[in-house]
Amino acid sequence: MSETDKVREIECVMKYITDDTLDIGCGGSKILPSAYGIDGRQMDGVNFMVDSLYGLPDKIHRRFTTVYSSHCLEHLMDDYLALSEWASMIKDGGYLVLYLPDGKVYDHNDNLEHCRNYTYDSFMFFFKRCFCGGGKNFRGENFKAIFEVVESGIDFDDDKYSFYLVAKKL
Repeated sequence: MSETDKVREIECVMKYITDDTLDIGCGGSKILPSAYGIDGRQMDGVNFMVDSLYGLPDKIHRRFTTVYSSHCLEHLMDDYLALSEWASMIKDGGYLVLYLPDGKVYDHNDNLEHCRNYTYDSFMFFFKRCFCGGGKNFRGENFKAIFEVVESGIDFDDDKYSFYLVAKKL
């Protein structure tokens, strides 16, 4: 079962996935067959192969109702930059849907491709501070609220070790 297959079982997440979805890091299993899939490897279902997951707004030239990514963000060195760019590809009122491995139940040390070791709590702290207006920059100015969290939770089971976030773009 792929990580995306696991997401398909989470009804409160799937209601935000539309035919107008960008699937970043889709691999061989896009969230929907109609989704626009981006990956660094050429596989079945990949609509656009890229050398980098940074600079996507300049490469894709469009905005989507939903930007979805499963088990991809932890591979990127600059998660703030990536999420900022991905936000710019979402239509106002659209959604960001993330599914990420949780370091409480997943050993990131065994995966040399992972640059980040997220846990649900630490990621939500980061996301709310940086993207929901809950934090301040180094000058003491509030970060601009770009999103509001509408769904989040953990997805732990025998073969599940992840958490999800659905955020609405303001």
